[in-house]
Amino acid sequence: MERNEWMRREIAGWQAEGLLEEGLCQRLRERYPIGQEKDGATWGMLLFGGLGSLMIGLGIIALFAANWEQLNRPARTLVSLLPLALCGTTAVVATWKNDRGQPFWEGLGVLWMVSLVASVSLILQTYQVGGRWSQFFLSLSLLSLPVVWVSRSVFAQCLWMLYPLLWYFALEAERGAGGRGWVALKGAFLLALSLPAFLAFIRGKYSRFLEQAGYFLMGFLYLVTTSLLLCHLLPRHLTWEFPWKISLCWLVSAAIWLAGRRWGFRHWEGLGRVSALVVALAVPFLEDGALLMVPLAALFAAVLIAQGIRKLRLRHLNEGALLACWLAVVKFFASEMDFSLKGILFLAMGICLVVVNVSFVRYRRRRMGHGEKA
Repeated sequence: MERNEWMRREIAGWQAEGLLEEGLCQRLRERYPIGQEKDGATWGMLLFGGLGSLMIGLGIIALFAANWEQLNRPARTLVSLLPLALCGTTAVVATWKNDRGQPFWEGLGVLWMVSLVASVSLILQTYQVGGRWSQFFLSLSLLSLPVVWVSRSVFAQCLWMLYPLLWYFALEAERGAGGRGWVALKGAFLLALSLPAFLAFIRGKYSRFLEQAGYFLMGFLYLVTTSLLLCHLLPRHLTWEFPWKISLCWLVSAAIWLAGRRWGFRHWEGLGRVSALVVALAVPFLEDGALLMVPLAALFAAVLIAQGIRKLRLRHLNEGALLACWLAVVKFFASEMDFSLKGILFLAMGICLVVVNVSFVRYRRRRMGHGEKA
């Protein structure tokens, strides 16, 4: 049974019982149009379409590499640009035919991005063009923006969001490739260039899987990149210290979470929570000088567990329990404790997770049962 068809029947039943007004029913029908799931993009189509496009791109690169030494420079340049030209031509033809099928554009967007990286890399290698890695990633960011704008591919935009992040890390490794203010300004400019595509994604209509994947992947990459750029507003001796970067990531995550709670922005509350959770996973690997971060991460795990119990949400409970177990496992496994004791600890944590899940499910059923009786 299709989800939207089932929802339509439920809406009709609610309207017949007088539970919903006509205007609200009409808005709900527009939100769940019949045929969207049949003609739209399912997660399997999108996932395997993107994976297939990636494999096609890598296969083309492998074929070129096998015969690369037999080609002269003009032939190498032509071969390097050929996949890029084919992707552009395909996009023009699809636009002319008004084909906006999301699986097609998702696959084309990924293939287009891979072809662009391959083309630029092969041309630079052919003509022995030197330079820094930061310049390479900055060039890729600018050259691939039209791909994101034209295809409106969620996966392509997620891949594009890696470029500002890689550019930042390359610039950080080079140390002194530009002033601190100049780094923050260029990074903000790059993120601003991607905003039109992100806003188009927000306004667009996508399948549930693609919408959630886009919000969380792009939102997390925006959050991390913004936090790293904010580090350059700190005093110079703090700019390169990892604990401060994690602290800023947590601060930005908290701001997104609070904004989602206060104004009800779609997915913002979940994005802030999950982003803070992902960032907290790096805390156990910090040096001993950042021991304060471990108790803060443990406190965050306790807050997630308490929120899961209070709101009867198993997902929040599991997120907090997994974070607490992760902190303990990494710290204990990095210690000089006997390996058999480490194994016992790991086994005990697994049993605790199972017991907590079973107990919580029973507790939630009892609470919901009492609520229905009341």
